[in-house]
Amino acid sequence: GRPQTCYASPNQYVRRGRTYACDVVLCCADSSPQTEHALRSVLDQKSAVTLVHLVDNGGGGRELAQRYAHCGTVAVHHNPVPKSPLATAHDLVERLSSEFIAIQDARTVSEPSRISYSVGLLEEHGGDILGAGLRAGGRDIRPVEPTDRYDRYLPAETLVIRRASVVDLGGIADRPGDEDAELVYRAFQEKRSILLAPAVTVTAQPEPTSHPLGRPPVSDPPNGIRGHLPP
Repeated sequence: GRPQTCYASPNQYVRRGRTYACDVVLCCADSSPQTEHALRSVLDQKSAVTLVHLVDNGGGGRELAQRYAHCGTVAVHHNPVPKSPLATAHDLVERLSSEFIAIQDARTVSEPSRISYSVGLLEEHGGDILGAGLRAGGRDIRPVEPTDRYDRYLPAETLVIRRASVVDLGGIADRPGDEDAELVYRAFQEKRSILLAPAVTVTAQPEPTSHPLGRPPVSDPPNGIRGHLPP
């Protein structure tokens, strides 16, 4: 279990000539050009097949969802009440078709090699969770090695997670605003394989705003989890 930093080049996995598969969860609060740009960035990935779970998050994204509903690599869903991408991934986990889940924030754009790079590293190192660099407001936010202190160590917008690991960990905790930090914290406590990729894989269109963290989770992992997920 010690978190591992991976310095491979993102294009290294594109050049290998194989195709990587990943489910991508994108929650859309609106149907703006900015949100469509986020969607296009995951549909146009290099050396990757992405099944995008396009979620109309509360009603505002209905128009965009309808426009892409007939795209063969897009599955449309609807959250009557807005939820975070990770909470939505928890709800959809039984309907995913690949071994990996990526989070795509509607306010960000993924680099063309993000999925092949992230999934390639997770496969190569047997990783459970990967966090990478996030470019925002002219600066790069790098993932840092988690510790026993409850904090946000991996940029949530860059997360790629092994599906089986989500199930093994018991799912995503019901902690609106800091599900990402809680998941990484729980994985660290359980000595799961956490990969840190300093290379930038995602760019934030506006400056991102992080939700404040809640109280540190209790040590008993099942506390606060939405419920056991089937294997």
